[in-house]
Amino acid sequence: MDHWYTRPQHLVRGFVASTITRPASSFWLATIPLGTLLVALVMLWRFPQDLRPLGLAAWLLGAVLVAVALVFSYRYSTYIPGTFGPHRLYDYACLLLTLVVLGCLEGLLGTLDRLRRWLPALAATALVLAFGATAAVAGGPARHGWQDNGRKAVALTDWVDANLPCGTRLLVDRLTLGTFAAQTGRVSVAEGMGPYLRPAELHTVLDIVLGAHAFFRDPAAHRDFLRRQSVDYVLVVKDVRIGSMVDTLEKDVDPASFRGLGFLEPVHSDERVDVYRVVIPGGGKVPDPTRFPGLDCRGRS
Repeated sequence: MDHWYTRPQHLVRGFVASTITRPASSFWLATIPLGTLLVALVMLWRFPQDLRPLGLAAWLLGAVLVAVALVFSYRYSTYIPGTFGPHRLYDYACLLLTLVVLGCLEGLLGTLDRLRRWLPALAATALVLAFGATAAVAGGPARHGWQDNGRKAVALTDWVDANLPCGTRLLVDRLTLGTFAAQTGRVSVAEGMGPYLRPAELHTVLDIVLGAHAFFRDPAAHRDFLRRQSVDYVLVVKDVRIGSMVDTLEKDVDPASFRGLGFLEPVHSDERVDVYRVVIPGGGKVPDPTRFPGLDCRGRS
């Protein structure tokens, strides 16, 4: 019986890919682990006392991250814990390689200092200028895009906070991992749908998530989902990333498919979102959020 959620060879390849921040060919799959181990041993043998353990410490920490990923992949058979290594640990892999590179550069600067006292300062200045220029050129457009998206996302949640009654239940066309609950104090039906280490909750979660998928794929045919979940407002977000890296519940949601439906009354539309009030009565039994700590709704009551 195959116990692995993700096979070990794929976990190792994924770690190397995260280290070099690009897909790992067979060449890199062999070069990165062996090359960094060789560099770590050279550092341990030849570098100044305060730098000697750096390379080996980084290499061993990388080995620990892979080992933990292997344990989780072997132990668990559900997606979130089974992929804990690649999705939660491997983001730090490139930092380990960065530590080794910086340690080597510091050792090089020490060598230059023995040759000419002014060489380390010149080399350090050149490195800082080179890295700064690269970051400015490569990161400038991205930062502008993030800032613009952030302003749009805050304006959207501010509108919800100012215009929708407290106690309403929202259905948003993307998984926002608690953003609407945290920023507006309103319940968003599909938020928080990640039971992680509670497989017993999977049936409830899947029923909601798959029902939301079906609704946004064909709202006219799945109006009963709104009734079962006692949804008060449907939000169709347009070109705004909110709260996470998760996009729409159903890819390529067509905003036009929600117009002209008798059970959805349009109440607001702008460049960020279309908001509809659900005019059919809810039929599902839902928890009362006011009985639980955490939600703080200070908008329109």
